[in-house]
Amino acid sequence: MRPTRIRDNKMLFKRFCIVTLVVLLGLNFASTAYGQSTVYFFTGKLANSTCTIKLNGKDIFDLRGPVQKKISPTGPMISPFYLYKACKKKCVFKEEGKALFSVDIQFTDITSGKITNRAGEIQLNLAEGSVHYLRIAPKGLNDVQFKEITFKEADKLLKNKKCISLPEYIEE
Repeated sequence: MRPTRIRDNKMLFKRFCIVTLVVLLGLNFASTAYGQSTVYFFTGKLANSTCTIKLNGKDIFDLRGPVQKKISPTGPMISPFYLYKACKKKCVFKEEGKALFSVDIQFTDITSGKITNRAGEIQLNLAEGSVHYLRIAPKGLNDVQFKEITFKEADKLLKNKKCISLPEYIEE
């Protein structure tokens, strides 16, 4: 009889370990998935510009694709001309509530070297599991804005191979 009890105890211990492992993994997954919202940012081609995205006034990342074209200075040009590819970036935010996203674009004029600032902002209500799609679009001649686009429009941009996918941003 004694060997059977030992075998039963080993079996109970193995089951206990497996159940504990499953519960711990489930709790870990629930804690990482809880309260997350996703925001996708899209921008078109940029020329001689830097594009900085801010959350509640703090810089979080630069949104600019790789160089598509470079033209060396000739004639009246002071600095080289850079054309950057269109890009997209997926961002995961853990905080819930209202969030103010802003974009600052600094454009450098190649003939005068003058830097022009363009800015835009949007307030989003981040909730658990929410997904937002934001496109940076021109507003008038010398300004930009965030436009919240539909899933259908965003899906086209996400599938577009000409729109370069930048590394994902995950809020810590």
